[in-house]
Amino acid sequence: MLLILTQKPYEIRKELLLGIGSFVSLKSEETFLLSSASVRTQGEWSCIEWKISRNLNLQELIELRAMFAKRNSDLLQVDCLLDSKKKSFSFSIWIPL
Repeated sequence: MLLILTQKPYEIRKELLLGIGSFVSLKSEETFLLSSASVRTQGEWSCIEWKISRNLNLQELIELRAMFAKRNSDLLQVDCLLDSKKKSFSFSIWIPL
């Protein structure tokens, strides 16, 4: 699952779906999962819960995070939500030395 953290969730989703900018092209099933992904908002920030069917490799994740950073957004890859009612999750950060 990918969590997209942004202040402009609908613009980011539109860019991803239309392939605008430098976002990678998506497979048809990934497009469907993104178009139906829920958006949660807390204050000024929103989170798109994109239940993508595969795990991104490290290089893909780094490239996508760099693209999102240019749009004042971020992306986290998590295995699952810890508690779907509370929408909590955990992730690990791996930084190469």
